[in-house]
Amino acid sequence: MSSPLDDAQEKTLSAVLAVACLGAYGYAAWTASLASYPFWDYIKTGSLSAHVANVEGFKGAVNVLLVDGTAGAQLSLPTSNQRWWGLVQDSLLGVSVPIGESMDQDESGIWMSHKLLFSLTNIMVTVGAIQLFMSLKSSPGFMALSAVNKFSLNIFLNGPLISSLYAMYYDQQAGLIYINYVPGWAFFWLNSALLFLAVMTIAGLSIRACGQWAAKPCGCLTMLSLISMGIAGIYSLFTVVIPVFFGYLPTFCWQFVDMAADQGLYAVTGAGHVELSATTNLASAFSLCVYVSGFTFWGSLCFTSLHSADINMYNMQLKEQLEEQFKEQLKEQQNSLV
Repeated sequence: MSSPLDDAQEKTLSAVLAVACLGAYGYAAWTASLASYPFWDYIKTGSLSAHVANVEGFKGAVNVLLVDGTAGAQLSLPTSNQRWWGLVQDSLLGVSVPIGESMDQDESGIWMSHKLLFSLTNIMVTVGAIQLFMSLKSSPGFMALSAVNKFSLNIFLNGPLISSLYAMYYDQQAGLIYINYVPGWAFFWLNSALLFLAVMTIAGLSIRACGQWAAKPCGCLTMLSLISMGIAGIYSLFTVVIPVFFGYLPTFCWQFVDMAADQGLYAVTGAGHVELSATTNLASAFSLCVYVSGFTFWGSLCFTSLHSADINMYNMQLKEQLEEQFKEQLKEQQNSLV
């Protein structure tokens, strides 16, 4: 069964899907940027401590923001399930860690896991988009769909992540603000590895476009990319990728963002007044990224699978033809000898 689209139509479909993924991520980045202002205004009060805890009603571990470190002893430790799927660091268990007014003064890791990760995520998607449109310009239709397939995974990882960074939930009964626990170290190293591979790929495509004289450097870059991909992939598969894609993002983050979006617009805590209206848009951005990237992934995968089936069928037919030709030539040689 061959693909129902020709090469030009496949390229057009690839461009449409790529724009849809970028649009979904753009909306997520915009809503996250709006939500970041009240988030950092509250964090910078200088009187807060973060305590990673298991709070009733939440599937994953959350960061409870305590005023002057109070009430930390009354909080429950995250369960083993929450620690593994949520990539919770052991050093943060059972302690209230002060949140500084800047990254240099912060001991909780919230500045790194939110502010740096926000920037790294945007860089990752930008580099992925450059790599994608270079492939759309120079590759045939089925390879362009394959590039879109890989880019959709980029959006599925980074779109929901960026939507959950600045979500805040107000527990009115306890008078406390909860924020989603973000394993910044895990996402930092995963995105750094993927960013390195993307940069190497772009460099390889650029060198190949320069001409035959660049074939050897291009081959070296390709080999280096493959080696790096193997090392980083094996290490991160079980330590980061599986927990993130099958537990943290679709379960813990999604539920937290939905609960944060369904609350009121204001919060009053011991550290002051908090504006929560920007949080309400994060849930729609989270869902949009998941559905658009998911549809793009499975749609592009179907078309690339059809092409793979065509290539395998062609190779089988070619093999059979070559075998028949060889047998005929061998038979003719035997007859000539007789």
